Amino acid sequence: MAIAICLCFATAILSSSIASSHWMNSRDNGKSHMKHHCLHFFILLFGFGSCVVGHEITGELLQRFNLMAQYSAAAYCPGNNNGTGTLITCSIGNCPLVEAARARGTFEFEDTIWADSTGFLAVDDTNRLIVLAFRGSESLSNWKVDLDMIRRPADLCRDCDVHRGFWHAWTEIREQVTTRVLSVLETYPEHRYVITGHSLGGAMAILAAGDFRKLNDDLAARTELYTFGSPRVGNRYMVAFLTAQSDLSFRVTSMSDPVPREPGHILGYEHTSPEFWIHDHPQNPGPNDIKFVTGFYNEDGNSGEHGFNISRHKEYFGPISKCWTDGESSA
Repeated sequence: MAIAICLCFATAILSSSIASSHWMNSRDNGKSHMKHHCLHFFILLFGFGSCVVGHEITGELLQRFNLMAQYSAAAYCPGNNNGTGTLITCSIGNCPLVEAARARGTFEFEDTIWADSTGFLAVDDTNRLIVLAFRGSESLSNWKVDLDMIRRPADLCRDCDVHRGFWHAWTEIREQVTTRVLSVLETYPEHRYVITGHSLGGAMAILAAGDFRKLNDDLAARTELYTFGSPRVGNRYMVAFLTAQSDLSFRVTSMSDPVPREPGHILGYEHTSPEFWIHDHPQNPGPNDIKFVTGFYNEDGNSGEHGFNISRHKEYFGPISKCWTDGESSA
């Protein structure tokens, strides 16, 4: 999937062939070298710029953000993660769009041995979606994942380093999730495939999308990604590769939410691009409340905030990390 790249000091646009899946998935040695040189070029052009381009925040896009935030919220409810064939519901009423769609879980996972990776795969016939949703941090095992910030190589691309905890959390379930997803996608070939998550769940969603998009050209074109309050996942090579895979990635941040600023840029971590930064009315933002920001590190968005307001992390189009009336989750 081609990605248009805006340069701050020129009007040139990088050819779409640079980021094409043909290069990204090639196994030929010559093309592999070309792919790596392309990635270097992509980093030089895109990584240092902080060009904010005029991406229109439409009503339709806001509706998608709202629906995906509600799917991410639903991943915090235990009843959605410990059975199959059940309707996806939220006990405090913070996923009404999901409930109205009568989405049903086809595969659910929790309590993995090391990371307690948790979430569900759902079929939404109303919106013609297949949704893979990951839960954010809720347990001591999840916090262990969050704090394991040592970078390690990832098998996604050359020179790619990834947050060790996030990578372990995803790869612990990668095989079984991939098998189930491919089976469901074959059953519903006309449904869109969406991966989403909040906080730790957003980091896992980013890595999962990278793996699925690398499998083949069809999945590269079909996989959509929506994350909310995701932390940084890897070094510049890693985020450049993930960014170049598709233009169907939407990384949403909110005001002074501190989580997207971790792990620190000083530790060599950066973000995928673009970012949709909610700078006002996080519970119900309008088109003028969201700023479109490009670049792997850009202080025009959340990275330029210096406050520490954890409540901002829990509010994305409504309460996103809450499933009980007696208190919010710890994510």
